[in-house]
Amino acid sequence: MTVRGLKKALHQIGVTAQFQESLDELLAMLDAAAPHFIRCIKPNEAKQPNNFDSKFVLTQLRYTGLLETVRIRKLGYSVRLQFPLFIDR
Repeated sequence: MTVRGLKKALHQIGVTAQFQESLDELLAMLDAAAPHFIRCIKPNEAKQPNNFDSKFVLTQLRYTGLLETVRIRKLGYSVRLQFPLFIDR
């Protein structure tokens, strides 16, 4: 292996280790928060600030099933914890 190849290999190991560390930190934060789900909705295809494309957002909400979840909960099938269970949690 050449010196250049060795430097490149060492750099890649460093980048991989940095990525793994970053991923571990993210997973630790998510685990601490105990989320039920995460959904990212983009405001527009270009991801530009202050540009809201309502048709694009509506398509994403339909695709993720969020609108159906809201409809079901409005019908009275919402998830409600009893007070003692809420306190224990």
